[in-house]
Amino acid sequence: MSKLAAALIAVTVAFAAPAFAQDQIQAITLRIDAGTALTSTGGDFTSATTGQPLAVGEKVMINEKSASTAIYDSGCEVKFDKPGVYEVPSDCKPGAWVATEGSRVKTWVIVGGALVAAAIIGNSGSDPEDPPPPPLSTGAR
Repeated sequence: MSKLAAALIAVTVAFAAPAFAQDQIQAITLRIDAGTALTSTGGDFTSATTGQPLAVGEKVMINEKSASTAIYDSGCEVKFDKPGVYEVPSDCKPGAWVATEGSRVKTWVIVGGALVAAAIIGNSGSDPEDPPPPPLSTGAR
């Protein structure tokens, strides 16, 4: 691998790291979609309201015929729609084909960097000024 290719890969990684670091601190709020929900930070469960801030690891209890959603500041949503107790995750993992704006940007940073690195590595072994190879056989005359 040439020094230029290694330098470009290092620059790509340097720019991708801040894109992932943005997800570390997020505001999370609760939206009650139907019925009621209760929350707990380790003690007793108390009634929850729409717009209430949630903390990572906080418990959300969903009752029968109830549903609520944790909304991250990135716009990503985690739905709690079956009865049970849920823990608020530190990162939002949308459905397989749903992507938030932030995750699209991160994906394109990585894909773009990989394409640049691949192009440089692919071109590092060929020089357009090299003459074509001689024929294998000139034949006896």
